[in-house]
Amino acid sequence: YEERTVEEETTFADLPARMAPIVARWNFEPMLDSFWREVMTQAKRTPLLGERFAAARRALERRWGCVQHEVPMSRVCQTKAFAWFACSILAELPSFHANYNEMVRAYRQEHGIRSRSHPVPDLAASGDWLEAPFWAWRKGQTRRGKLFVRRSPGSWELRVGAENWPTLPNDRFDHAVEAWRELEARGYKIRSRALTTTMFARLFLADVFIHGIGGGIYDELTDRLIERTFAIPAPGFLVLSATLLLPLPRFP
Repeated sequence: YEERTVEEETTFADLPARMAPIVARWNFEPMLDSFWREVMTQAKRTPLLGERFAAARRALERRWGCVQHEVPMSRVCQTKAFAWFACSILAELPSFHANYNEMVRAYRQEHGIRSRSHPVPDLAASGDWLEAPFWAWRKGQTRRGKLFVRRSPGSWELRVGAENWPTLPNDRFDHAVEAWRELEARGYKIRSRALTTTMFARLFLADVFIHGIGGGIYDELTDRLIERTFAIPAPGFLVLSATLLLPLPRFP
């Protein structure tokens, strides 16, 4: 996104003007204009599209008296608690890997899902390298990759794609946790994926976790994974949804 041309940035800024002929026929006033003004204000602060949208949304919510605390998952994934959670998965990765794939395949069969990528893809294996359920990349890289782990005497070897990463000691769990946390300072970034995000949030972060319908359906799978991995009942979660359709043309 940082490489956008002037023409592309102008097109981005002009979205409300290009939408005007469409929304003029609606019987209510859309919030696009006010929201987009906030988005463009945030564009002066950050080139990241997600941050622009999130900051603009928060600005509008504050005007409505809705003030809530938010933290990016990148910050959550840098906590010591998350490092303990992630290293506990690495410590039992062969069994976690097998359980994960077994439950995903059973879920697909129960729900008649043919796609190999839904609700989540299987964790891959390449010889004695096992895919761990985390995204990873180095500072300066623009694409994330899947984290693969191989256990060797005294350490866990890490790689992303064909690139070898620093190893983590596995002789003592607290040493592994500290080494995991040091990766961030060295420019190696590791983040949770769909199921590990909700696993961590439900077990260690939230008093109660609230899903939309889509997430609520796939988190039936997370329930089973929590119970098999940690041998405890999965914490409950809520499902909340509201859908309002815009008056756009409908297509068969």
